[in-house]
Amino acid sequence: MKEKIIREARRIVFPARCPGCDVVIPDRLREQVFCDTCLPEVRLVEGRVCFHCGKPITSLHSDLCRDCESGGSALLQGRSLFLYTGPMKTAMYRFKYSGRRVYAAAFAGRACDIYSRWFLSVKPDVIVPVPMYEDKTRIRGYNQAEVFARELSGRLSVPVLPDIIRRVRDTVPQKGLDKEKRQKNLKNAFKISQSGVKFECALLVDDIYTTGTTVNEAAKVLNEGLGCRVFSFCICVGAD
Repeated sequence: MKEKIIREARRIVFPARCPGCDVVIPDRLREQVFCDTCLPEVRLVEGRVCFHCGKPITSLHSDLCRDCESGGSALLQGRSLFLYTGPMKTAMYRFKYSGRRVYAAAFAGRACDIYSRWFLSVKPDVIVPVPMYEDKTRIRGYNQAEVFARELSGRLSVPVLPDIIRRVRDTVPQKGLDKEKRQKNLKNAFKISQSGVKFECALLVDDIYTTGTTVNEAAKVLNEGLGCRVFSFCICVGAD
């Protein structure tokens, strides 16, 4: 009874807000996450996707996106929830830089609703968020990938190991860099921080998937350092 009263008080004091435009969401719309205005502009990843990374593709002549056609990925497969467009760009900015960690629960809920079969087929032993450089984490106060990973963990009953790898170099933002510069920027940026840990399959989690350079470099460290299979799941993905 007491917990119910506390939850109701929190709902009144901190009402749900649309991640896209920040308007208060009426109780009757809480399950849809976004307001009626933003919802039609929020696009889930649907239709034909790259067999390897899960990025939407339009080509009828290949099952892979342009980035994956070149090969060399340490990931076995990846999937994402939303296209990084429209209201999701604003939502991800608030999630990353404005302390809106509460969005993670809604994103994880939608992910588990839509990708439940895929998660069951992957059968991860552990969830690993892509780490941020320590100084950046300290300044921001949190790693958004870890916040999302913990919400997934609670729903999938799979433990989170946020410290199994760490970012040892303060890389420049990947946005605006071409694929070659992205790879150079992240070369040797991650290292295993816990040796002797044994598990067969890791689900690597991040916020936004663009060319796959970040998750691939992190996956490479997990694969080479621990010998485990690595899959990835991201909240958003860019277009091919």
